Amino acid sequence: MIGADAAESSPDQNAGSLRLTLAALPGGIEPAPGRRGRAGVGLLGRIWLGTGARALRDAAASLEASQELPPAALAAHQENLLAALVHHAHRGSPSWRARIDAAGGPGVAGTLAGLAVLPLMGRADLLRPDAVVGPREALVSRTTGGTTGAPVEILVDPASNLFQLADHLRCGRWIGLEPGDRHVLVWGVPTARSGYTSARGRVRALARGRLVVPMGSLERRSPAAWRRLLAAWRPRYLAGFPTGLDRLARHLDAAGLALPVAASVAWAEQVFEHQREAVRRAFRVDLHDRYGCNEFTTVAHTCRCHGLHLLADRLVVEVLRGGRPAAPGEPGELVVTDLRSFGMPLIRYRTGDLARAGSGPCRCGLGLPLLGSLEGRVQDAMRDREGGLILPRDWLRLAAGDPAGPGFAVHREAGGAVRVMLLPRADVSGVRDRLAGFVAARLGEPMRFERVEVLPLTPMGKTRWVRAEGPPVAGAGLEDG
Repeated sequence: MIGADAAESSPDQNAGSLRLTLAALPGGIEPAPGRRGRAGVGLLGRIWLGTGARALRDAAASLEASQELPPAALAAHQENLLAALVHHAHRGSPSWRARIDAAGGPGVAGTLAGLAVLPLMGRADLLRPDAVVGPREALVSRTTGGTTGAPVEILVDPASNLFQLADHLRCGRWIGLEPGDRHVLVWGVPTARSGYTSARGRVRALARGRLVVPMGSLERRSPAAWRRLLAAWRPRYLAGFPTGLDRLARHLDAAGLALPVAASVAWAEQVFEHQREAVRRAFRVDLHDRYGCNEFTTVAHTCRCHGLHLLADRLVVEVLRGGRPAAPGEPGELVVTDLRSFGMPLIRYRTGDLARAGSGPCRCGLGLPLLGSLEGRVQDAMRDREGGLILPRDWLRLAAGDPAGPGFAVHREAGGAVRVMLLPRADVSGVRDRLAGFVAARLGEPMRFERVEVLPLTPMGKTRWVRAEGPPVAGAGLEDG
């Protein structure tokens, strides 16, 4: 749940596959009769508390043990899982066999050092006839987000799906949450894929302890009405798009209202300091971050100390610049290997997201490494007139100091011209002059300003602050310029 432009599936999508996952595991696990613990425990909590969810509890316990491993032991843990995955892909898929043999065979490619020899893979590779290894009928179907392209189906085997669900629960525990805690989900635009478009889907969400609030409905109720509704629901935490959480918080704060909760978590968009401050004022809690995408669910999550930890006991995450590992603080493309993706192997998969590599241990004591900052999408990066790299977040830093955050969206057209859409407040705040100076100094391209009442949204309801048309300026792993 972090502010990357990567889309993410509805939490109900992933939770909805839990019954299929448990039933497909040895023993055909089914949810046990419900036992209520703290107020508002929903379906996930009842499954967790019931005696039939031993596999899920064991998976979470395994992750909670491996998160404490020191670096050398964590690397050995990754390498054991990687070797099994690479041998499985080599045996079951002709195209993977060719790639792995070209890299020196499973004995080489199945090591952390040899992994870098394998070529990167992308969404097109998911469409290969032999992308699936094993019987398709046993797999859980999911799709890529589709924020910047047509969605592609992903098939996940039950064991991998189990560990993804266990990871979601493990990360919640980092910030004091338990399965089934009542919460409010501030979602974008409900789609059929999210499961929130029908009355049945919304009722199912309520049964899981989740009150879904579409962003488009926020201004339809008065602040006092929202305060009464939320107080009656008694959520322990808030989750969702940071834009939506910010709007809800400001709506309450403008009327002098507040609703203290135990935690708040954001995902799917860039998170800005003004959003964190708004949530802090209205809900009396700091905003945590979750970064993920549909291919892997959670990739990184903040701990109680707000360090953004990579889930390296389940994934191998590389930050690549020009095909090499990025230095700490240097931007690069995130490339992920899911160490349990046996149904459809995801090995060195290009996420299309930009990040800065992290460094050093976190004071929370977890052994999992840190990610630096997220910087937007690879396809929205640009080259300046000197060949230097302009990251999507570089544009947004021009709004630093604006208490309401970026009041503009940038669109660089295929021919090079720059179109900037400005909200009225940004047109008079000095941001316009900073944008004009930035374009003149870095790009030297024609530009035009358009005053708009609202910034454009993606079909999922996310704000795409920066968009660049044409082929990406960066090759595999962000080529150095």
